[in-house]
Amino acid sequence: AVVSTQSTGYSGDINKSNTNDKLKGYHGILVPGGFGSRGTNGKILAIEYARTKKVPFLGICYGMQLAAIEYARNVLKLNGADHTEINPKTPFPIIDIMPGKTHNTKSGVLRLGDQEAKIVKGTHIAKAYKNTPIYIERHRHKYEFAMTTYNKYFQGSKMIYSSTNLNETLIETIEITGHPFFLGEQYHGELTSKPTKPAPTYREFIAAAIKHKK
Repeated sequence: AVVSTQSTGYSGDINKSNTNDKLKGYHGILVPGGFGSRGTNGKILAIEYARTKKVPFLGICYGMQLAAIEYARNVLKLNGADHTEINPKTPFPIIDIMPGKTHNTKSGVLRLGDQEAKIVKGTHIAKAYKNTPIYIERHRHKYEFAMTTYNKYFQGSKMIYSSTNLNETLIETIEITGHPFFLGEQYHGELTSKPTKPAPTYREFIAAAIKHKK
């Protein structure tokens, strides 16, 4: 079984005292896209559970961003690390507005549509996309996990980037080395995924969950 934190009611029900009871029966955890702070604490606890218990994890857009924040707080010990949409005064802005955007602008300034990404060899993403050097996925976001932020705080850690935009300024996917399957993606594979032709990362996530069940 795979659980998604899509319902803010469900993620809002998760707290430090009940995380294990809520999630121990699942073979995969998915944190999808979203906006705002509602349900965020429960989602971060679910991500921490997936990371520490070696449960297959897929984070989509906001889910990827929260995975980076969870790692920054709990592994890198960056107290107060956050997303500037949630906390503009965070001392460690892991996820921030893209250059040229402002916090009070709306959908017209989102990074939208098909964007090319460059793969790092030897990663789950490389396997998912059959080692093609460049792939294309659809995007819808204005906050980012920038390469400058990664290099400042994450370089040398077990959280790696496995694909970037073509000029290597934005991180498209993150993974954790040594974890059976821990993947976050900035884009929205669900926009092109089909029952008979699932998005490559969704296919690999489900395969990892089935393997974890066994």
